Amino acid sequence: MGKVKTLVTFNSALTQLKCLKRPRIKKQSLNYDEYHFCLKEWAGLTATTAGGTLVIGFLFYDSIWVLTAFIPVLLLLIKYQKQRMIKARRQSLGRQFKDAIILLYSFVATGNTLEHAFRKAARDLLLTYESKADIVREFQDITRKLDRNITVEACMDDFARRSRHEDIQSFSEVIAIANRGGGSMTAIIKNSVDTIKNKIEIENEISTLISGKRNEFYLMVIIPAAVILYMRLFSGGFMNILYENTGGRLLMTLCLIIYFGAIWWGNRILDIHV
Repeated sequence: MGKVKTLVTFNSALTQLKCLKRPRIKKQSLNYDEYHFCLKEWAGLTATTAGGTLVIGFLFYDSIWVLTAFIPVLLLLIKYQKQRMIKARRQSLGRQFKDAIILLYSFVATGNTLEHAFRKAARDLLLTYESKADIVREFQDITRKLDRNITVEACMDDFARRSRHEDIQSFSEVIAIANRGGGSMTAIIKNSVDTIKNKIEIENEISTLISGKRNEFYLMVIIPAAVILYMRLFSGGFMNILYENTGGRLLMTLCLIIYFGAIWWGNRILDIHV
């Protein structure tokens, strides 16, 4: 029995020693300049690139050799889609931040300190958003930093720097000025809430006003390709000259460049921000 007890004690001590030596995993802050595609998104991008390349080859060159451009086109599409998803994530974060500072205002207005308001808001955000939502993770991270005696000003400055969102940066600057100058935190947060709410309402109104024009733009994008497809299917001989000599291929290449340039410019026109 004595040997058994000694062995158990030794194993317990060894386990504790391993736990002490095990490195602590440091939580990484969210990086809003990166986006990682899941397997489904990779498959969708690959299929879209392959299908689009085949369609372009059929309509503009009548050749399957256009598939040799598959890799460059896929890389361009990945870059475009990544920028698009990063932008959409920032816009979503801005809407989530509006709800978060509304909670902050409600807690500060009832007499809570700003630090306590952040802790309460981090808990109440879980009633509206999932635990993996960016704003929930950010407020939970701020709560952990506050527990380590890091100031609210430093927490918000780090959040604003990483998010690079205009509203969050403005709120961080206002918090810093208020802490240094001793301003009314309740009034400051209320003004920030009103400003962000008005901005989002204006953006929604603009989106509603141009929704019809956006649909017209998508229709105009389809029409040129549809016309070429119609000509290929029902008047193939009329189009052959464009595919059988160098001049015709150069002309179709120029048309393709103009076509994609028009799509890019139309998207820029419809991309309106307040």
